[in-house]
Amino acid sequence: MAGLKVALIGATPTFLELLADSGLVISALYPLAAQDDGSLLEHGDDVWPVIGLDDFDFADVDLLLCLADPELAQAAIPQALAAGLTVLDASNAGVAAGDKGRLLSLPHIAALQLARPLQSLAAAGGIEAASASVFLPVSASGQAGVDELSAQVRSLFAHGDISSKVFAKRIAFNLLPDFSAALRGGIASQLGKMTEGLQLDTLQLIHMPVFYGMSASLTMRLKSAMSDAEVRAALAANEGLLVLPEGQLVATQDVIGADKVWVGDVALSADGRTLQLWLLADNSRLQAMTVLAVLLQLAASRH
Repeated sequence: MAGLKVALIGATPTFLELLADSGLVISALYPLAAQDDGSLLEHGDDVWPVIGLDDFDFADVDLLLCLADPELAQAAIPQALAAGLTVLDASNAGVAAGDKGRLLSLPHIAALQLARPLQSLAAAGGIEAASASVFLPVSASGQAGVDELSAQVRSLFAHGDISSKVFAKRIAFNLLPDFSAALRGGIASQLGKMTEGLQLDTLQLIHMPVFYGMSASLTMRLKSAMSDAEVRAALAANEGLLVLPEGQLVATQDVIGADKVWVGDVALSADGRTLQLWLLADNSRLQAMTVLAVLLQLAASRH
């Protein structure tokens, strides 16, 4: 069986690990970057030279996969579509489909995390209103975000100069709100498609100085009163959620390696209608699993 030839932007260790275990046959992998700086992408015994976008010919591959670096994806996606390729975009580059090729845009990890409890409670009795604050680790901005936090922490302890390229301000030992209307609007639109039109009243996005593991505080006003047991049962019925025992303390570090979105706290008002959930997920794994599911479908459709 002939394997896929894939151009890849924003490779992550988690994705490469799951890809190796997936059984998906990749006959050629071409990591792309803005420029060819002689760097290598390494995972286990595999080593791939990183290719500059200007030097790459999309006629050599079947598919372009974008996991991060939306700026580079914005430049690469139109070229790949013009070459007639299928493009799988998980970077939220916001590029519109062209006359040629096929563009598949995947939901932002924040939408993937929030959709599961919203779907569960909407089906259980309905949601009158909802708001969320999502706390994003630096890996949500790709390897460049991880490298920037690491470099800033080292510089702070060494009393060196701080450089900020990925984030608007220093991310080390800091919290940064993201006011991007395009990103918020994109997440809201994706959530609406995944929850039969449900829209968040407000959405806050906050970048936090941790490498992996995302969290969210989700508040809902239910259409009818529910008991704590009913809420927990509705959430537990969703195979993509893990409802933890009441009082169990969990942090973002604990969820690394987990396949499901964890519900770490369930707080219900006295009238049974205002509900607040503390959600945690391994952002890299959540994204990688979603991408791989689509890749496996695409590979199966070729045969």
